[in-house]
Amino acid sequence: MSKQNNDIQLDFLKSDTENSDANQTSDLITKPSNSRRGLIKGVIFVMALMIFLGSLFVYIRISATPLGATLNDFSWLAGFKHLFTNADKLSSAEQRDRVNILLLGMGGEGHDGAYLTDTMIVVSFKTTTKQLAMVSIPRDLYVDMGSYGWRKINSANALGESNNYPGGGAAFSSQMVSQVIGQPIDYFIRVDFNGFKKLIDDLGGVDVNIENSFTDNQYPDYEYGYQTISFNKGIEHMNGERALQYARSRHGNNGQGSDFSRSRRQMNLLIAVKNKIMSAGTLLNPIKINDLYNNLTDNIDTNLNAFEALRLAQLGRNIKPEDIIHKVLDSSPDGLLYSYISDTGAYVLSPRGNDWTKIHEFFNNIFATTNIQDEASTVIIYNGTNITGLAAETSQTLTQAGYIVLATGNAPTRDWKRTIAYDLTEKNKNSSRDYLISSLGAIIQDELPFELQEKLNQEPNLQMNKQPVDFVIVIGNQNTP
Repeated sequence: MSKQNNDIQLDFLKSDTENSDANQTSDLITKPSNSRRGLIKGVIFVMALMIFLGSLFVYIRISATPLGATLNDFSWLAGFKHLFTNADKLSSAEQRDRVNILLLGMGGEGHDGAYLTDTMIVVSFKTTTKQLAMVSIPRDLYVDMGSYGWRKINSANALGESNNYPGGGAAFSSQMVSQVIGQPIDYFIRVDFNGFKKLIDDLGGVDVNIENSFTDNQYPDYEYGYQTISFNKGIEHMNGERALQYARSRHGNNGQGSDFSRSRRQMNLLIAVKNKIMSAGTLLNPIKINDLYNNLTDNIDTNLNAFEALRLAQLGRNIKPEDIIHKVLDSSPDGLLYSYISDTGAYVLSPRGNDWTKIHEFFNNIFATTNIQDEASTVIIYNGTNITGLAAETSQTLTQAGYIVLATGNAPTRDWKRTIAYDLTEKNKNSSRDYLISSLGAIIQDELPFELQEKLNQEPNLQMNKQPVDFVIVIGNQNTP
């Protein structure tokens, strides 16, 4: 493969016309030519998931009240009544304290590229701590699909559908994503985007906190042209069309044209939808709940059964916005991927070093790194081997996890057999210690050897800033091939 490094930030609301691969799955599905068809997909299925689970949880909360009797008129709710006797059932995912759900966004019937999933997000839920992680998988990620050869991961759903894969395209996508993240995908939820505006309108609109005013002069209209849209800082009540514009905008001024700012707007919108679902106006309106459910069933496909959906809704009812982790796998300078042009001329992404290990570690430790970021541990990293670049590579890994790297360099001797992490924190940064053990295979010791203390005393950054050091790490040969 010809590999050309281009650090390009990717996001799950990229336009279909950006970074396009004209050769991909041309014998299966034709990609959309209109950019506006791809832009809304990311926010749609996220909202659909929250509304779906939220509406199910509503029944749990109100079924014991007199109002519950009125809900028997709605067949979808009546079908759930027998499930409440199974409250002690636990899935294997819940037992391992990690539930992974793959959210897939596609155009659906009547749209070009109907089964290409340009939106793929892994939602990972830690049941004991009520933490939720949402990680976007870029559509251009290049993966080995067995007999189908190397393909972009967004073609898995189309391949599964056209080749009658057991469970369909969503099941095949789940298999491919499971290989990427190194963990099982327990459930999938696949959504098309036809119901997006209707979902918001069925809720009666949502109140969104707009953090920054902006104007976008290049927002697509419905005549294959452009229109100007503007948003002012503060709370705005948005209907479906307005919410769609807020989530889609790609060319706003005032710092709102970046992938990061758009992603933050999507999260604001998601929180607004969640708040509206859990408000009394929705909880006490069975007609509105029924409309939401009917809209979702027209635009959603999932392998979640009724009990599992109810159980997840019950487990996740107390998730706080500050406990939601939102990440994107990307090819930024600190990202885990790199971009290049494949042998077929397609723009693709692969893991750095063509090794999936770092991505597996990222998913394994995604909840631990939140605690590490809170601890803000400072580290010095020394290379105790003759292999060039190990200290810098470890620095990148630990920086991504949330450590503050004060300095890197070579150890006084280069014959270290094991990686040692010297803990100078008086044992009050447990998440940071545990991560060094799990990710680096480090042995934790408390007493810093004389030669390392001498080297530390000569570090110019430490002398200048007088910043305390929490861990001194020496990389040993057990971390190398």
